[in-house]
Amino acid sequence: MLSATEGEKGAGGRTRLAEILCPVVEEIEAQGARVVIGGDCQTYGGLSAAVVPLLRQAFREILDNAREAIENRPAGEIRIAAARVGGLLRIRFRDTGVGMPHGVEKQAFAPFFTTKPGHLGLGLPLCQAALRALGGTVSVASTGERGTEVVVELPCLCGAPRRRCAQRETARA
Repeated sequence: MLSATEGEKGAGGRTRLAEILCPVVEEIEAQGARVVIGGDCQTYGGLSAAVVPLLRQAFREILDNAREAIENRPAGEIRIAAARVGGLLRIRFRDTGVGMPHGVEKQAFAPFFTTKPGHLGLGLPLCQAALRALGGTVSVASTGERGTEVVVELPCLCGAPRRRCAQRETARA
């Protein structure tokens, strides 16, 4: 199980991805979503205390959209995987939800664009702005009825040793 304990902080006060993701994943799971985490959970180097909440909010927006997409799917799940690719930390959020209608991907980051009644259409634009402020990027790809994948890429300034996240067991009793 992924956990953010005191031991999860890297050397020099650097913050591990697990420490940033854990509270958000717990919130999403508390709302009934199944979340599976795999891949490398490495230090995203040199994060100040002010940056961690910004990343958490960006991840919350992504995961909340994924949760809504799988809401009425009995086998619906969200998968999160992280890997170091060159000088980047790449985090993939993939859901098995309803996907986006054709053409919506191009508008997903436009402020006030939404396909959901009662929503403002600000979640993904705010997520994108936060990630850009950190030197990162975010992209979205939908496979229609087979779900959506959101990919976040952040500059990886870490030299800490690699650690593997344990595969999460989220079976409901």
